[in-house]
Amino acid sequence: MTDGTHPSELSAPTDRMSLSAQIKARTGEVRGVGSRTSKSPCYETDGLEIRVDGFTGIERLENHQVRVGAGCTLNELLNVLGRHGLALPTIGEWDGQTVGGAIATGTHGGSYKYGSLISSVVDAVLVDGNGRRRTFKRGWKNFQHVLPCFGTLGVFTEFVLQCEPSFELHLKRRVFGIDTFLERLLQPDQSTEFRSAIWMPAADFVLDYSASRPDSPLHGVRRKREVRFNDTAMVLDWLTKQTAWVKSQVSRTDELDSVGRAYTQRLFPARDYCGPYDAMLAPLKGDAATILAKRAKNKTPPEGEFAVSYAAAKPFLDALMTDMKSLNAFPDRPIGLRPGAAEFGTLSAAQGEPCIWVSMFLYPNNPLMERLPNRLIEFSARPHWGKCVFHRRDEIASLYPGWTDFSAFRNTLDRDRKFVNHFALSLGL
Repeated sequence: MTDGTHPSELSAPTDRMSLSAQIKARTGEVRGVGSRTSKSPCYETDGLEIRVDGFTGIERLENHQVRVGAGCTLNELLNVLGRHGLALPTIGEWDGQTVGGAIATGTHGGSYKYGSLISSVVDAVLVDGNGRRRTFKRGWKNFQHVLPCFGTLGVFTEFVLQCEPSFELHLKRRVFGIDTFLERLLQPDQSTEFRSAIWMPAADFVLDYSASRPDSPLHGVRRKREVRFNDTAMVLDWLTKQTAWVKSQVSRTDELDSVGRAYTQRLFPARDYCGPYDAMLAPLKGDAATILAKRAKNKTPPEGEFAVSYAAAKPFLDALMTDMKSLNAFPDRPIGLRPGAAEFGTLSAAQGEPCIWVSMFLYPNNPLMERLPNRLIEFSARPHWGKCVFHRRDEIASLYPGWTDFSAFRNTLDRDRKFVNHFALSLGL
């Protein structure tokens, strides 16, 4: 076991038999990979990297279900579903991920009703460390251990997903102070099904996008929305941080407190949108290469995302604000806030109760990194497996009551530990 990031071998099988043969014959580390866009090192390996691009079939089944290959991108899947008048109940904000990668890492949107993409999985098929094909069905024993697993159980080849008839969404863009927003986030009205927001703590405002299903299509509103972390918001976030720094040096509180709000109201007036669900929920477009190039060009800071319970959400954010004030430091991008429904997976972040997802962009030298690991444990904040892990890794297992059961199950599928890469090893698996 080494800790590099460059595979010694690459493979792209196109059928299960060749995939099984390669895994069975392998004596060292193996990793199945999709788009390679996860912000955590969960996909990295020094051994055999198996790309699942060849597993891309899509088959329509009965009861609004589809069978889809793990290497199919969400964009490809959504296009096919659209032609058949179907939809996934919830999706993330970018549709360039592979289905297998998105599901294995627990990619989520901002749905009050559904959790991550895992909530749509009916069947999951993988090839384990012995090269055997394994099928796991919802309701079967051990299904709760299968997803998410961030590649530690084997290589997924296909899934059966439960879909529903396609639908449109009425999306509202509004600006709130953080206290007002938290009331809406934690106690939404009955019609609000989706929500995603960014909080700019230096300006004391939240840019909120909430969505509901209209009784009939709305006319005279925009059919295309901007991305949540848009360029205008990024510039405004930077400017208000500079204002906050000035405020900490001089006594001009009343004047400077109003700067962020004034700019916000001008730049982000109330606006409504209405369109197909995927256009409203997944506005970020581009393939994996485009997204990775954009991150490099923008020097995007490492992003961690964590799920906290409803009860812990406000105290957690209050504690973060206390740290920001005492350290005179802010995250390097706005803070993302989204709701998530309860899930059942042993390593799911939202275990048994709804959660609030909090995402933070932080360069390693940001002073907040000194205190954040303690805050994450204090408020039992569980990590998103596809994002950077800001926890102390030896403390993560304590956040999951079923961690030992998952580890034991994992070992039954991979006795030779072929799928334990450096990231998994650092977590104690």
